[in-house]
Amino acid sequence: MPAARYLFTAVGAPRFCPEASCRRAGTCQGGNGPPCFRADRENLSQVLFLSWMMIFGEMTEEECAQAMRRTGNRYARRPPRRRVAPDRAASGALPMRQSRRA
Repeated sequence: MPAARYLFTAVGAPRFCPEASCRRAGTCQGGNGPPCFRADRENLSQVLFLSWMMIFGEMTEEECAQAMRRTGNRYARRPPRRRVAPDRAASGALPMRQSRRA
């Protein structure tokens, strides 16, 4: 169960869990089987299977994400968004201090 709890937390299952304690903590609280799994068995069993395929099969993470998106799985991983640092002048940041000369 620890592996399942880790996977469910990584894909965001606690956000949809029927247990308030999971939603509050933001992690799967487990117990006698994660309540998230009982509530959303079809989607999360696909997550478990595809994770197994990534570890023991020859499936890439992108192929895994594509398979989940094709079936409409709510836990489909989206490609990470690139963070672009705002322009220093546009953000109103103060200029860097001049270094002291001895």
